[in-house]
Amino acid sequence: MRHLVRAVVLASLFAAPAWAQKVGQTIDVGGWKISSQTNKDGSTGCAATFVYDDKSMISFALDNDHVHMFIVSEPSAKMKEGSQTSLKYRIDKGPSFSGTGIAASSTLLAVPIADGQMDKVYDAFMRGNTLYISLGDMDFEEPLEGSSDAISALSACQDKLPKR
Repeated sequence: MRHLVRAVVLASLFAAPAWAQKVGQTIDVGGWKISSQTNKDGSTGCAATFVYDDKSMISFALDNDHVHMFIVSEPSAKMKEGSQTSLKYRIDKGPSFSGTGIAASSTLLAVPIADGQMDKVYDAFMRGNTLYISLGDMDFEEPLEGSSDAISALSACQDKLPKR
């Protein structure tokens, strides 16, 4: 649970580049914000975040404990804060991925990426064009502009994280 909260905080704060620039490094990679931060507990993490025109957001966050999260923020979502919520997603016509996370707010959900799925998820995002998401009774899609470069930059950020 501690990792989930840390990942949600990382991703949601990295969506605000002005804040992130004050505490860590943020670079723009094809419209994605790639950020790193050292937390109060000594852990460090990286996030790749893309905010769409409609204010929806997708993000990948990871830390030096190798916890990987997929974070979705959808303004029209109506999740109960603190509730377990299921998410299903796929890229183009590829396989579906799913998971359950804790709603950090009524519009923000962070879902851990299972260790056995990380490479498949990242590969799909690097090669894909469109992300299809099912969140409760809502279905929506988002383009994946620049996702290949963003995932590569996130990997480079992870490689620079100190080991714990």
